[in-house]
Amino acid sequence: MTTTFLDYIDWRGDLSFENSPFNIVDSLILTRFTYLPLDNLADYSTPHTIKTLYDTYQTTQEHPFDFLFENDAVLFEKMANAPRFQHLTVQHFTHVIHEEKEVQFCAMLIHLDEKTTYVGFRGTDTSLVGWKEDFNMAFQTVVPAQNLSRAFMESYSRDCHENIIVGGHSKGGNLAIYSALFTSESVQDKIVAIHNFDGPGFNAHLKTSGHYPLLKDKILSFVPETAIVGFLLNHEITPKIVKSSAKSAVQHDTYTWEIKGTDFTYLDETSDESKKITQTFQSVLTDYTSEELSFLVNTFFQLLASTGIKDFRDITKTTPSQLFNALKTYNSLTKEETTKLQQFISFIISALLSRK
Repeated sequence: MTTTFLDYIDWRGDLSFENSPFNIVDSLILTRFTYLPLDNLADYSTPHTIKTLYDTYQTTQEHPFDFLFENDAVLFEKMANAPRFQHLTVQHFTHVIHEEKEVQFCAMLIHLDEKTTYVGFRGTDTSLVGWKEDFNMAFQTVVPAQNLSRAFMESYSRDCHENIIVGGHSKGGNLAIYSALFTSESVQDKIVAIHNFDGPGFNAHLKTSGHYPLLKDKILSFVPETAIVGFLLNHEITPKIVKSSAKSAVQHDTYTWEIKGTDFTYLDETSDESKKITQTFQSVLTDYTSEELSFLVNTFFQLLASTGIKDFRDITKTTPSQLFNALKTYNSLTKEETTKLQQFISFIISALLSRK
């Protein structure tokens, strides 16, 4: 039977951080917590306990909460009822999603005790704009969410305690590293650890080498056995490989990561599937120029947007008229443009379907 971090809460949830020090599994849990829809539960200019937020959530359930995963509701309840987590306080919850600016961003401070603050960054949700921003990272040196992560760190570091831990999953892991690398030295001096859980790397044109020396030893990166997202773009940190109960790309879901005590179950290497898909995606980035990638990504998402959907979960609900709108958009492309787009989409699909 696979042990997940939900099982870990059942096992360790009665112990405070004083009795059992904060560990990497706790960090993973907090990165998942950043995905919870906390937007309207409090005025976050002041800290609020997780227990208080959960109690408010329970009284407002007539307004359905948009949990990304079914287990997120379970996680919220377990954290609110576990002495280890229920008294942690959340402050400066910030959620930005803007279609025109092509940005999806969410971050928060989580005060662990009187000495340590966790700065958590959310990864990509299911919004079209969130995925578009991810794809933009292939040809944009810096995307808006990265700029916001740096601004968040600078603005709210004054409310952090003397020790700062920064963490995130998926794009959130990228933002955790970016915000730490490009914040001021006075803030960097307070950072004791940076945790990146299966987050992509950086655009090749981003100059990060001069920023790594002070923080490199504080960065820990983790990827599942069949890692895809965590090997995209450029990395300077070799990740640890975590065993997952899922198959293929589903391993990106950290609810499937195997826990052993207060740590993960580790493997020696990634799967052949991961190696093949990673190689294919990296070849996409080298075979196309930035201008070509920009055109292809923008056109692909223009087709999706023409259906009227704003969330990937709504794709299965598209109507014939919405599909007709997408067809009209596609037909408006030149023959050369459609050929390039077809080749690009075929390339991506073949990579995703690779198994052996």
